[in-house]
Amino acid sequence: QARARGDEDAPTCGDCHGSHQIRPKSDPESQVHPKHLPYTCARCHADLEIVKRHQINIPEPLKDYEKSVHFRASQAGQHAAVCSDCHGAHTVRKASDPEASIYRTRVPQTCGGCHGEVLKVYEKSVHGTAVVRGVTGAPVCTDCHGEHAIQGKDDPTSSIYPKNISKTTCVRCHADVRLVSKYGLARGRLSSYEDSYHGLAVKGGSAVAANCASCHGVHNILPSEDPESTIFPSNLTQTCGKCHPN
Repeated sequence: QARARGDEDAPTCGDCHGSHQIRPKSDPESQVHPKHLPYTCARCHADLEIVKRHQINIPEPLKDYEKSVHFRASQAGQHAAVCSDCHGAHTVRKASDPEASIYRTRVPQTCGGCHGEVLKVYEKSVHGTAVVRGVTGAPVCTDCHGEHAIQGKDDPTSSIYPKNISKTTCVRCHADVRLVSKYGLARGRLSSYEDSYHGLAVKGGSAVAANCASCHGVHNILPSEDPESTIFPSNLTQTCGKCHPN
């Protein structure tokens, strides 16, 4: 579409695949081989002049992606997400386009292309069902895990690292006055947690004290009145017992 408008910055086939040196993507020497694709895309997306001309919101995604668990796995020869797995290859669209693979409500299905079992659990959760109902404020994968700089749960810089969950992740919605009011969510959950033994232990540096996910679950979060919920009254013994056996 950009080329059709006369935009000379927009890439053509040769910009991604090469000209005379075209190789299949399975060839480690190919410009579109998973190991090389991030750098191929970065020829434009890390060019600050192009970024400025086109007002691209994320100026240097490669810098963030290089910090991610996906990048490390891909460079090690494992199957892991690269640019085209999330954004598409030839059908790249803006995030604001409802047909885009990275359009907000389509993000779970995009991530589910690799994380299928997680997607099944998420789709049944209070967050997943809310997204299907059209609740725009309900979180999708990227709200908790991030976009390009996704880290594993054992990385202290990760948004889902145990010590960070209650500080930076769940609170983005559950301590947001506007969202709490709009969706009728329970108020004061962060402050009451911070005053609890668990909250004080986390504040003191503990990485094992219970955080939000310890009790409410991760992808399987359900309302407290749902018999399948980890905080349904008859399930609390088992939930608390994960840390406090017997």
